[in-house]
Amino acid sequence: MVFVNDREKFIESVKKEVERRVRADERDSVLDFVDLLLCRFPLEDLQGREITDIFGVLYAVWNSLQSFDKQAPKVAIYNPTMELHGWRSRHTVIQVVSKDVAFLVGSIMGELNSRNITIHSIHNTVVHTVRDEQHRLIKVTDHNHQDAEQAAEALVYMEITQSSGAYLDELADVLNAVIREVDVVVSDFQAMGQRGDAALAELQALQPEPGEREQVEESIDFMKWLFVNHFTALGYLQLVLDDGRATLDPACHLGLARLGYQLDLEICNDLLSKQQGQGDPIQFGRFRFQSRVHRRAYPDLILVWRFDDSGVLLGAHCFMGLFTSAVHTGSVYNIPLVRHKLNNIMTRAGYEQNSHNGREIVRIHETFPRGELFCSDEDTLLAITKDIFRMRERRQVRLFVMIDNVFGFVSCLVYVPRNWYHTALRKKLQGILSDALGSTDVNMTTYISESVLARVHFMF
Repeated sequence: MVFVNDREKFIESVKKEVERRVRADERDSVLDFVDLLLCRFPLEDLQGREITDIFGVLYAVWNSLQSFDKQAPKVAIYNPTMELHGWRSRHTVIQVVSKDVAFLVGSIMGELNSRNITIHSIHNTVVHTVRDEQHRLIKVTDHNHQDAEQAAEALVYMEITQSSGAYLDELADVLNAVIREVDVVVSDFQAMGQRGDAALAELQALQPEPGEREQVEESIDFMKWLFVNHFTALGYLQLVLDDGRATLDPACHLGLARLGYQLDLEICNDLLSKQQGQGDPIQFGRFRFQSRVHRRAYPDLILVWRFDDSGVLLGAHCFMGLFTSAVHTGSVYNIPLVRHKLNNIMTRAGYEQNSHNGREIVRIHETFPRGELFCSDEDTLLAITKDIFRMRERRQVRLFVMIDNVFGFVSCLVYVPRNWYHTALRKKLQGILSDALGSTDVNMTTYISESVLARVHFMF
């Protein structure tokens, strides 16, 4: 049994096992691979294991790399045994070989976490390979020794709570599908950015009426802001009008839209009616499915209306994606369109931003769930802002509900005294709301600060 406290000594003991068990013609390659893999491997995950089992982990990863066609990911999920694999583990092993793409590891972990699967060990690294025409490995190095002919490939090794039977095959199929979605999104990312540039250019070409100019200018600023590290595009659809009815042009689909993730046409026509009633160049919403790419969340919808030179409505650019962490951590008063809405709320509430009450309104907005600031209308936000303000940091239990009649979401903000809050209470609140709304499909986030109140945001 190995107790890891010195990385260099540990690697030497593993190499001795390699020299003992690997045939001579591949021994040097495996020894180099041990250095490459173990230089950053979390050694605490190997603590207390038999050296034969540690060798088994490394040699299994090495074998998974021997043949790989980058056209499709390679996912293996199994329970290692001495009889079949020459090593054992009390956990189920997941091995992935894929071309190196963004969001790969986070998307895999998101899928596992969504299934309440406990991850006991995880390691990922990027290697650079040369392969022959049959996709067999010729050469592998780390990023410090790559050359032009080498391809970047991602290796992911995980151990999860042990499962068996058909569930392992099902999980492998699901992870293959998730990685396929990641690959499609990354492949189309540049094209989606170009559609964003096109939407911006169309907004800049508009000739708004004097009363609409401020909103159009804010929309232009928003599109300039959006694709500068503030939005991860996952898909793109183009809405077009056909005899006054909204439809989607499949030839324009990008990202997840190419894989069947789309807007319901009834929702498209509701959006069309809403636009004709208010005339805002940009509308916000959420898709009704949860993204499996990057992080588990309902993707945001950013809809940019398109007009011809005469101002006649042609359709809309529909961007599907997730706002980045910079949006969730930065000031909401730096977000175009949102800042315009919040400044109007401050004025309508009757406070100066630098006054005591005005600063409290700012604090409410800065800690408000970002998605609701985009999707909720000004009147709804004003009413909730006033009600939260009137709580005045008193130990109260309050519920605020925001209903999205177009996309069908119901958002609930529940405030409770911070010293009351615990997981059991959160589950009880969730159960009460689920029963009242007739829905068990819920996303939940908790916000706890120096305030005497804790807040839970449920989205059904």
